[in-house]
Formats: sequence, C-alpha cells, structure tokens
Amino acid sequence: MSFASMETHIILLLQQDNDPRSRVWSDHCSLQSAIEYILGVYMSRKDVTLETLDFVQFAEFFDSIYDCVPLVYDSHFRAYVPFEKKWLLARIDQYLKIPVKPPYEEVSA
Repeated sequence: MSFASMETHIILLLQQDNDPRSRVWSDHCSLQSAIEYILGVYMSRKDVTLETLDFVQFAEFFDSIYDCVPLVYDSHFRAYVPFEKKWLLARIDQYLKIPVKPPYEEVSA
C-alpha cells in the first residue's frame, strides 16, 4: 500500500502509559501526517532529527507506548477502520526509507 493511496482521514488514538489520563487523540488528513506527528513526538523527547533518527531506537520507543490505534477512514464502508499498532510501525518504517527529494531540480541546458 503506497502513501498516495493512503491520502485519507485518520484519527490517531494514543495512550502513553497505563494511566487513562495519558490518552490523547490527533486528527490527520493523511497517513503521512499521522506518521510525522508520531515522529515529532519521538524527536522532541529524544532530541534527534530525521537525519539522525535510529529506527531501532524509535521502534523501542513506539513499543513502549501503552496503546496506539490509527482509525483510518474507509470511503467504501463510510466508517473508520481500526488498525493495529504494528501496522502503523511498518508504515513508519516504509516512510523512513523513502529518499528525500530536493525542493527543486536543476534543469541542464
């Protein structure tokens, strides 16, 4: 499943630990937005950038999150479909492997 096919509404439910008061949710217009939100949470806590991010350390952090459920809107069913935490981790791994394109490409004459 490519990122282009995942341009759909996602509600991300997160619970940092077993305390119900740690529950938060975030609203995203795409899978990429949800992924960037989670990476942003990690990077702000660990003081790293995308260039210095170690996926193994990120995966350990992600696994330590008590609960994480992406609810992905399915237009066929007109409903939000829950996915498992490991589904999202696999999409984050895919996202991190996509080469970054420069904002413009030089045209040779």
